[in-house]
Amino acid sequence: MKKLLQIFKEIDGKGYPNYKRIQGIFKWPHYEVAVNYVQGDPFASPSKICLHIPLKNTGVKEEWLRDKYREICCKDYITRLIHKSLKEEEERAKGSGKSGMILIDYPGQEVINRTSVTFSASMITVSLSVGLPAKGRRILGKQAELIFKTLLPTVVEKSIFQMNIKELEMAIILTDQQQAVRSYLKEHELVSFVANGSILP
Repeated sequence: MKKLLQIFKEIDGKGYPNYKRIQGIFKWPHYEVAVNYVQGDPFASPSKICLHIPLKNTGVKEEWLRDKYREICCKDYITRLIHKSLKEEEERAKGSGKSGMILIDYPGQEVINRTSVTFSASMITVSLSVGLPAKGRRILGKQAELIFKTLLPTVVEKSIFQMNIKELEMAIILTDQQQAVRSYLKEHELVSFVANGSILP
């Protein structure tokens, strides 16, 4: 982290292409930040970063990731948590173009497989888009430092490290039930079901 923050100090006020210096992997106390792509201009598509968070620090159980449908449920749940935390943190680094934007691929009502959150055997990876701050085409180093030193850690703390595991477990139970219904329909060559107590039109 210190290395990244030092770079922001060194490039503050310089031309926007100097942001290319931050490309790489930087260690935070409980996770890593990987800057994979740096936009060439404040008006271009935002930069791409990934947060690599050890699974053991999150409360997510390995058994919830063994089945594909359960893994998708976990991805969806965590994506929604992160999006909610980003919306709550309205303090952003302002500037030209897309400066200060922090975005995640937010799902709609449907729960489907996405790449905003992925799992490996020991890691959760969160993919985000970040608009690196500028005034005109000059780097705003202090505002960039605010994003990486304050805003992102706050979002990770509120969404990942303070995750309501009981709530996630209930979502897993629900997706198990949905999977059982889908399997039953397929096995019996049915297309739909009407639950007991349903009020039909």
